[in-house]
Amino acid sequence: MSDRIYNLGLVAEEHDRANKRCCAASAWVHQRAAVSCRARRGYYRQLDAQAVEELVALRQGRRPRLVALATLQLQLPEALRHEPPRLDMCRACAEILERMKSNEHAISVHSANVEAMYRLKGMLPAPAAASSSPEGTQPDPGRRVEEGAADNSSVAAQQQQESQQECDGGGAPDTPMWQQREQPLRGRRSAAAHQEQPECTGAVQALG
Repeated sequence: MSDRIYNLGLVAEEHDRANKRCCAASAWVHQRAAVSCRARRGYYRQLDAQAVEELVALRQGRRPRLVALATLQLQLPEALRHEPPRLDMCRACAEILERMKSNEHAISVHSANVEAMYRLKGMLPAPAAASSSPEGTQPDPGRRVEEGAADNSSVAAQQQQESQQECDGGGAPDTPMWQQREQPLRGRRSAAAHQEQPECTGAVQALG
């Protein structure tokens, strides 16, 4: 609180010094100082109002509300948006102008930090985050279908090769040799069919 009172004292000092007719730009500096004084006083009042709310909430054991988001409401008319030449300013007016700009910039930075703190506390809604994710993290349905087709082709080629080996060996379906070869082949077919079903289902769901 003492720092804010000191800052208000500096604001009043700038206003009084700018009110003196000391150079050709003194009138412009006086008007610019008056607007800056009103804006900064409003900013300090907003900070005090929010501080009172947080103190009352702490005593009542409840979560504080955001009653005032402190912002520097610097509303400059068109005549004050263009500075006069520095050659028309005396040294005192130039120092007042530079000090005003420095204080306004510091308040703007402080206001941004206060807003970020309120967002972390959950008193302000968080900014909308980008919903799109990197393409590398998303599964490619076409790639999954191609991989499934390649696996099926490999299984079919292996089955055809084993069938050709059986024909070359002259084994009959009722012979022990044929049954010995057919048993692991059936196991691979069953495993391939069991593996193919979830991949195809996932690909259809991804495409749908």
